[in-house]
Amino acid sequence: MRKMLFIVIVVLLYGCDKHDPSYALNKKLEKHRSELQALVEGGSVSHEVGEALLVLGRVDEGIDMLENLRANGDDIAYYKLAVYKSEGLIIPRDKLYAEKALAELCESYIEPCSRLGALYRGEGKLKEAEKAFLKSADSHDIWAVSSLYEIYSDSTWEGYNPKAADYWNAKYKQAKEFGEDSLNSLTKHSREGVSLN
Repeated sequence: MRKMLFIVIVVLLYGCDKHDPSYALNKKLEKHRSELQALVEGGSVSHEVGEALLVLGRVDEGIDMLENLRANGDDIAYYKLAVYKSEGLIIPRDKLYAEKALAELCESYIEPCSRLGALYRGEGKLKEAEKAFLKSADSHDIWAVSSLYEIYSDSTWEGYNPKAADYWNAKYKQAKEFGEDSLNSLTKHSREGVSLN
């Protein structure tokens, strides 16, 4: 069920037809609606159920469940809220919430650092992106490693550094993805991150 929910979420976040997102989204969701409904009707309280509520359009209920879980120490619920609020596809975009949550979670986990780096990079804040990506790249996160290569290869950026780009390009061969369903798991840092120098 977790893998199916993740697939639905990926479709929601990345698989929509750019020309008619609502049509494509409804078609793709229709196939999984009954499974999601069964998950919700099962009566449990979990970040998976909170996410299913969001996907099914019961946004207020989903946010409430995820917020309550977060208040009780569920970091994955907090991470999901941060991701959805950074993307703004299912729930309204709240960049400040997303940035704060991802920064807090980045202190302990790899995946939020990469998401935070992507958020900063999308805003053109490459120095901040670099710091976040470096923190997760030390654990060989493939997203962070490839992003650092791209950032250091950008000759228009003040931090342009071909040697660093070559270093991260070589590290790419050792990199790995952290879990197939990165919205349903968080990986603790193996070390404290790498130095900016």
